[in-house]
Amino acid sequence: VRVDSTGTRQVVATGLEDPVWVAGSFDGDHAYVGLFHSGQIARVSLRNGTTETIATNLSCPEGVALDADDTGLLYVVENPVGDECQSTFPLKAAAQLTRIDLSTGVQTKVADLRSTPGGEEEGGPHGLAVQDGFAFVCDCPAGSATLTQVDLASGATSNVTSLASPSGCAVGGTYAYVVEQGSDDGQLVRVNLVDAPGAPRGTKVTLVGGLAGPMGVAVDVQGGYVYVEERHTNQVQRVSLSTGKAEVLVTGLNSPIGLGVVGRGTSGSA
Repeated sequence: VRVDSTGTRQVVATGLEDPVWVAGSFDGDHAYVGLFHSGQIARVSLRNGTTETIATNLSCPEGVALDADDTGLLYVVENPVGDECQSTFPLKAAAQLTRIDLSTGVQTKVADLRSTPGGEEEGGPHGLAVQDGFAFVCDCPAGSATLTQVDLASGATSNVTSLASPSGCAVGGTYAYVVEQGSDDGQLVRVNLVDAPGAPRGTKVTLVGGLAGPMGVAVDVQGGYVYVEERHTNQVQRVSLSTGKAEVLVTGLNSPIGLGVVGRGTSGSA
């Protein structure tokens, strides 16, 4: 489903099997969609809805993101540990970040991700954003969820900040935007990625609270908004990056999870 800046909703493609996370191309022509149980990535034309499979045998993809430098590389979070992960092919033993070369289809492991094997859905990583040679992932092992930074060249990981039951993240400039489902009301938080006066790296600021089952998040720095989905109310809110004002952009969706922004100068995930 594509939603324009006025909130108008348009169905682009149908018949996708368990679509979860999505990333928009920088030229605005395609969306890359993770198909959870089939372990595939589908590339969908945003012009005519044509769909093609560009990757297979992934272990329950839970995050999809294009390299922000438009190098023809796609990154995927594989999360085989949750109780919802099922497939007809052998799953990997642990969660990982995988790089896919879109020109050859070759898949390469970038880094291990933290998870709790055999746990509930929150036992593994969710969401993904890529910027300036780093990936950002919501690592969700039981009891110690974090926003994790991954060096895409070396695979080295570092903890940015602790999170409360996160589901998705997006990155724009010096901030990450993360959905925390929490134990009660969900919220959208902004996380400092660099040290600032009075706000060191990892500082969290709540932008919107009281969200009902929030999942996907995406940011459009040039357009001036961060977008967040509420799965329980089937709607998307957008929040002004300059004023912090939140407003409902679109309603009437059907259990939305993944969210992305298409076009250059944007960064999104989930």
